[in-house]
Amino acid sequence: MAGAFGPPPPGGDALQERLAAAVASATASGRPVVLVTSGGTKVPLEKNAVRFIDNFSTGTRGSRLVEELVNLGATVVMLHRSGSKRPFLVSADRALMHPEGRLEGTALRLEAAEARAIAARRDAVSEGRLVEVEFESLSEYMWGMRACCQALASAGPSATAVLAAAVSDFYVKEEDLPEHKIQSRDSDGLDLRLSGVPKMLGALKLPAERASAAAGIALDDAPWCPRALVVSFKLETDPELLIPKARKSVGNYAVDAVIANLLEERYDECFLVSSPDAAHAPERIHRGPDEVIERPMAKAILQLSAERG
Repeated sequence: MAGAFGPPPPGGDALQERLAAAVASATASGRPVVLVTSGGTKVPLEKNAVRFIDNFSTGTRGSRLVEELVNLGATVVMLHRSGSKRPFLVSADRALMHPEGRLEGTALRLEAAEARAIAARRDAVSEGRLVEVEFESLSEYMWGMRACCQALASAGPSATAVLAAAVSDFYVKEEDLPEHKIQSRDSDGLDLRLSGVPKMLGALKLPAERASAAAGIALDDAPWCPRALVVSFKLETDPELLIPKARKSVGNYAVDAVIANLLEERYDECFLVSSPDAAHAPERIHRGPDEVIERPMAKAILQLSAERG
């Protein structure tokens, strides 16, 4: 991986110990353990990066999904973009951004539901049912995902990996990055050559040879969590492409299911695709009155995990 994404970030040993402790605690308590990746990855254009390519993801879906999974009794490891939405804090964040009518002196008055959400977050973190790991760049995400998945492996089939992060499709390879800030006055405009990001989905469950072939880079330590339930996401704008591309992911990368959603409908419905076979109809997931779609989504994921166990 170092050839494609650069060296691993510092603190790897401490992170592995932290993850191992969380997975061991969940396993000992009989709780399902779920990795959820969330937020968008940032692609640097220099090694000492000033400029980046980013995407629109704020991590709302991943954050809400984590909330629902924790509320349903799972221990969740959340690999999230720094500064993205955090579990149980979405409504409180809105209050901080729009405090009009809520200030009482220097104190911010919270609604009862917001206070309960903050208390739920405090309890989940203090009890080890929510463990958060941050990333910023594409490289940090890839190394973090590897560490989290390898930690999940010890939980065997009771582990689930839900890959909801909006991972960059294109990047500048490590060897092509300039050392310092690109100088704006050196030329009239800027031409960039972006390479396709290696497809790392197969590293979770495929044998090393097949995972390496799918990614186009050497993945000698694959598979990272071969017995875990792996759920990925597919977002499209063209309804004709959505389900066929989700089926292709199931077939090519050995993921157990793909949650497929259209951009304009992603907050209202999605489809759970669990077979590459076109004869196998996807399961429609839709939100009920006064609920977010991540609630039935979380239930469907845990149901899949229970059926495998």
